[in-house]
Order: sequence, then structure tokens, then C-alpha cells
Amino acid sequence: MWKRPTPTVSKKLISFQNHTDTLASWNIRRLQVEISVSSVEQRRRGHRLYHARPDMRNYITPILPLSFLIIQQTDRQSQRIQIKSRSMASQSIESHRDGAEVYHGDALCKKKSVQLLQQLGLPDGLFPLDDIQEFGHNKATGFIWLVQNKKKNHTFKMIKRQVSYAAEVTAIVEDRKMKKMTGVKTKELLLWLSVVEMYIDDPSTGKITFKTGTGLSDSFPVPAFELDE
Repeated sequence: MWKRPTPTVSKKLISFQNHTDTLASWNIRRLQVEISVSSVEQRRRGHRLYHARPDMRNYITPILPLSFLIIQQTDRQSQRIQIKSRSMASQSIESHRDGAEVYHGDALCKKKSVQLLQQLGLPDGLFPLDDIQEFGHNKATGFIWLVQNKKKNHTFKMIKRQVSYAAEVTAIVEDRKMKKMTGVKTKELLLWLSVVEMYIDDPSTGKITFKTGTGLSDSFPVPAFELDE
């Protein structure tokens, strides 16, 4: 006896690991969603079917044939995070201002920041900022800061990696190392992760390592972050 064919089912499993973004002080909890979409339903124009936790549906949006999920932040949430992050950076800057060398103006700030990176043995193109208003360096504490007119996204072409620089960037510097960084994020798939540390462990390897607030780290060729001659 002829039986109606059972529609094939495609499944996608997406998991976002639990991590804490120390800069923005916000958590993305582990989310695990299994989506089952029949091939019959996929052929229906404009129809999108997904199965997920009811309490998470406001944060989940199907894209194309439900092959991907994105977590959307509202404009209000994003604005609160940016304001809080900038406030934290500003407080740190003010606490290290006494006794620091402070420079103003884009040209002078770029020159001084590049000179410092070279003295530290770090690539001189780590901070490709625009319209820098202030650069400061407290030699006693090792604290540095850069203030630019607005946030900037930059792509390092050699490694095809996108990095976001906030209006205020801070760090504590040592020889071949920066730690306790704020204002720098790297994009991993759909998420922006804060870069909290960078260092060159062994110069002979020609590699520089970046560590995120989640504990993940990755190494890249030093020339990828050097200024173009």
C-alpha cells in the first residue's frame, strides 16, 4: 500500500557558552535551542517555523531558512552598556591622571602612542584610532589611555579580523604586554568579546597573543598589527 512520504527534517543546534563580559558587566547565559524544520515547511513562501523556549522567543530571530539564530539587543540595552562602559573608563582615567604625561591633538597623540608601543616592543599599529583627542601615560602605574571622538571599527586585513575601539581605551602596560584593557573588542561569529590582555611571550615566534574576558586566547602574526610604511 502506498504511503505518504515523510517530510525530511533538518536540524540545527546552536549553543552560546556561558561567559561574562567584564567591561560591560553583562552576562550571556548558555542558550541551547534545537530547531526542527521540515523540508515541506521550508518550501512554503514566507513561512518560518521554529521551536524554542517560550521565554526566549523575544530574543530569537530566524534568518533565511532558520539556519542561524541571532540574539538581538534592544537599542536601550546597548545604550546602557555603552554609557556604563564609558563611565568606568572615565573614572579610571581620572584616578591615574595625577603625575601622568598627557597629550592633546590627533597628530601628537598618534605620534606619542606609536612611540610608546615601539618602546614596549609591541606592534605600532595596535591602536588605529581616528581623531584622537587625548593620550595619557602614567609611568608610575603603567596606566595608559586614549580618548577618540567616537567609537571606531577596524579590520586588520592580513588576518581578516574585525576589532572595535570604544571612545575611551585604557590599559596597564609592561614590556611586551598590555593587561586590564578596556574599550577593545573582537568579533567572534555573532558576538563581540572584550579583549582584556595582549602580550608577546617569545619574540622569536613572531606571534602576539590576545586574551578575551571569557578566558579564550588566540595568537596572530605580529606584522598583522604593524603600521603600513
